[in-house]
Amino acid sequence: MKKLLMISFEPFGGELRNPAWDILSTFKYSDNVEITKIVLPCTYSESWTLLRKKIDQCKYDVALIFAQAGGRWDINIERIAINVNDAPIPDNCGVQPIDEPIEAEGKNAYFSTLPVKNIIKNLRDSNIPASISNSSGTFLCNNIFYKLLQYIESNGAMTIAGVVHIPYTPDQVIYRPGVPYMSEEVITRALTNIISTCTSQ
Repeated sequence: MKKLLMISFEPFGGELRNPAWDILSTFKYSDNVEITKIVLPCTYSESWTLLRKKIDQCKYDVALIFAQAGGRWDINIERIAINVNDAPIPDNCGVQPIDEPIEAEGKNAYFSTLPVKNIIKNLRDSNIPASISNSSGTFLCNNIFYKLLQYIESNGAMTIAGVVHIPYTPDQVIYRPGVPYMSEEVITRALTNIISTCTSQ
């Protein structure tokens, strides 16, 4: 049985909820996959510490960060994590690093080890809008993405890992005319499809 760690974040940036975590918290997957879920605080001081404790407890086959990037119109599979914290908004503790390296002596970047192009193909074949993204931003999602890939490499783990970014959901754009969104039903179908692709390797 494959072991899958699903990672998301609490609400941030003044949002009342984070649909990525809301969807993940009730998500069920019926195939031969054991799913562990964790929601991280949207803070630089705590998020990695909590995630590292979780990944130290078990050898996971897949680690998937499932997060929201409002303003994007389709499901984005991130290709790269870069070594910089440059927060466009403060975290939930008011911390806002600007142009700081995540790891002073670390690599400039790490690439996702998910089967990125296969994921995109399978989503599109299922009539779900999806594309590769070459920027996971410079906020906490990128921070955790970078640290996770660095940790996996430094420990010689066989875990594949990456980030899925989802658009806003309909309730979040009521007062944002013209901003793209996607229904939770489609996002849930996308998540099922992504997990199937990642665990069938």
